[in-house]
This record gives sequence, C-alpha cells and structure tokens, in this order.
Amino acid sequence: MSEVAALLRAASRGSDSWWQAVARRGTPLVGPVQGGRARVTFLWRDPPGRPSHQVYLHINGVTSHHSWPPCALRRLPGSDIWHWGVVLESDWRGSYGFLPVAAEQLAPRPLTAAARRRWWCDQLATSQGDPLNPHRPHRGGWGGLLAGLALPDAPPQPAWQALDAGAARVDPQRLQRLPWVSERLANRRRIWLYTTGPDPQGERPLVLLLDGQLWAEELPIFAALDAATASGQLPPAHWLFIDSLDGTQRGRELADPRPFWEALQGELLPQVAARLPVTSDPRRRVVVGQSLGGLAALYAALHWPRRFGCVVSQSGSLHWPSGAAAEAARELEQQLRGGLGAAAGLRIFQEVGRWEGELVAANGRVRQLLAAAGHQLHYRQFNGGHDRLCWRGGLLDGVAAVLAAPSSQGLPAPATGPPGAASHHPTSNPENHRKERTL
Repeated sequence: MSEVAALLRAASRGSDSWWQAVARRGTPLVGPVQGGRARVTFLWRDPPGRPSHQVYLHINGVTSHHSWPPCALRRLPGSDIWHWGVVLESDWRGSYGFLPVAAEQLAPRPLTAAARRRWWCDQLATSQGDPLNPHRPHRGGWGGLLAGLALPDAPPQPAWQALDAGAARVDPQRLQRLPWVSERLANRRRIWLYTTGPDPQGERPLVLLLDGQLWAEELPIFAALDAATASGQLPPAHWLFIDSLDGTQRGRELADPRPFWEALQGELLPQVAARLPVTSDPRRRVVVGQSLGGLAALYAALHWPRRFGCVVSQSGSLHWPSGAAAEAARELEQQLRGGLGAAAGLRIFQEVGRWEGELVAANGRVRQLLAAAGHQLHYRQFNGGHDRLCWRGGLLDGVAAVLAAPSSQGLPAPATGPPGAASHHPTSNPENHRKERTL
C-alpha cells in the first residue's frame, strides 16, 4: 500500500490532527518518482459547517473543460476530505485551482460547447488556491486564485524563489511608472520601466514585455530579474512593461498588430528614450510575448527587424479556429513562406507546452519556416500547459539566450535542468493522464 493510500485509510482521517499532519507535509501529495513518473494526489477540505456539493479541479493542460463532465474530486465517505489522483511525468510544472460549488452551482444539462465554456469560465473566475500548498498563490488569467506545483525533475527556476516564498522585494528607485497616451490608438495605458544592474543611467539592452500588467503586478518579475542579473544569467538591462488594458483591447491590438507597433515606435519609444539611454542596436532590443503576445512579438521583429532584432515567443497563438487572431496567424505563416524577414538574421527563442494541443503543431510549422530562413533559433517544448508558471522560467531563459553572443549554429541552449528536463524529454500523450487514477 502506498503512503498516500495509507494516509487516506487511516482511522484518524479528517481529524484536526490528520489535517495538521497533511499541512506539515504540504499539498498536493507527490509520490516517489518511478520510471520518470510520479503520482500526484490533490486534497481539499470543506470549510467547517459549509460542506460542498461538489469540488471541481482545474489543472492547467491536464484536466479539460472540453470533456464533460469536468474533472471533480471525490469525497471520502463520512469525512470533509475530497481527493483526486493523477500520474504525471516527473518534469511537469503547472498551475491548479479548486472550484467548490453548492448544488445550485452545478453545471446544468444539456449544454452546448459554447455554454459549457461560459459556465467553466465563470467558475474559473472564483477559483481558490490550495491553502495547504507552501508556495505563494497567484492570480490566474480568468481572475481566480491558483496554486503552483513543480514535480521533482521540472526545470529549476531559482530566480523566482523569493516570490514563491512571499519575500520578493523591489527597489522603488529603479522602477518608474508613466502613462502612454496614444493619439494613434485613441487610448491611455500604464507603462512600467525597470532597470537592473549597477549604474541605472548607463546604456544597456531594452526588453519590451507585452501584457506588462501580468509581469508588473499579477506575477511581479522584478525580484526575479534582480536575482537572474546578480547570478549572471541576464545582463543588466532596461525592462519596459506595456499594459494590455483589457481582453477586448488586447485581442484587437495584438491580433491586428501593425497599428499597435507603429504607435509604439512613434509615440512610446521616444518617450522612453527621453528618460533613459535606450539602445538603438536591434541586436540588443528584445520583444517578449506569450500566447497572442507571442504572435505579435514575432510580427514586430519580422516586419521591423532594424528596430527589434530579438524575439521571445512563448506559446505563440499561431493557430486559432476562427476570428481575427486566426487570420493574423495564417497571414504571418503565409508571409514567412513568401520570404518575410528572410535576410534579417533575427535571434529567436520559441517555446510551447506539450499539453497545448494544436499550438504544438502550429509552432512546429513556424519553427521550420524560421529555421529555413536562416534565423538564429532556439526552440523547445516544455512539459506544461498554457501556463504563466512555465512562461516565467522560459522568459528569463529566452531573454538570456537571445542576448548571448551570436552563433552560426543558432542560439545557445539555456541551462534549465538535468537531462530529461522539459526541453529534451520525448513528447508524451496528455490524453493518457486525463483519467483519474484511483487510490
């Protein structure tokens, strides 16, 4: 009998002393690694006097709301314990959240695919983190709280340790806030400027981050930048964070990115240059984006290579079933086939999660086109989903790679862990992990 099975069968299960023992161990409960895999058990405790009718579980990339009914924990009879188990490869990293609901909040039936998605998004907005997880929770893309988990062989992210422990600090003297009032885009947004390393007035690389509010506020990166710079992983740099305002505006600007990039070059960059000595060397200018931002980052460098010579594209939305983003992805791929940016010699770091479905194939096609065009390219797949906990490590790795010395053989591979880590592990079949493993 496994240690977790014994724990769930203990006579004291559900008692305060039992939960205190679980809290000391921390959740989820991760079993020993065997054959490159580990069993993970998620636990939820009903609040006193408020039993849940059901507890749904969202694990980024592992559970799927497209299959119905959604993943749900099981209650141990006669207790306040809910549990669910799954076997994952030992280099997996990702976010998860609990969705406890009352009877009136259960998903109604029957539901169309669109109605299921609306219901699921409503639940994600109220997601709860894991109170027994020892790491700091973070806000998910839909608004709810999420917890994080890195299995034993996941690529290390040492620069983020302070944030995970709740001890991250930022030097206010090196953080500037300014508004960008754009006449061309007819809107106003927040901008953050952060300088790393000594001599904050000296010229250094410029790194532009799309969805800047994510990295400035929701998952603040400042302490990680300082740690990565102090360790020598990153050079001192100026970091420019660009607020995406809201989902509607983000979709409009990044799915049809030419007006946005023209406004940024004509309005924002001169404003930044008036405050800091910004380099004009495209080999020291990096554009970073995730998801739809990953598509927009590639677009910027391919269309304006004399302004932006380096790209970090993470989980780029290079496949969409419909809408403006689909058209933008198709157009970019067609332009690459037609020779767009072929003589630019860009430095590109591109990554995608193995649990990201059709994005894997779409990013693979674009990778081949970029490599055939002669760009310096580092491409990898990580063992995770469309997840900011994976992106935060890749962001630092990617910026370090594209700012490193150029090589005729492509970009140097970032050091992200031992052999068998995400960038080297053979592709798995996520469908094999979506079924519950009973304890």
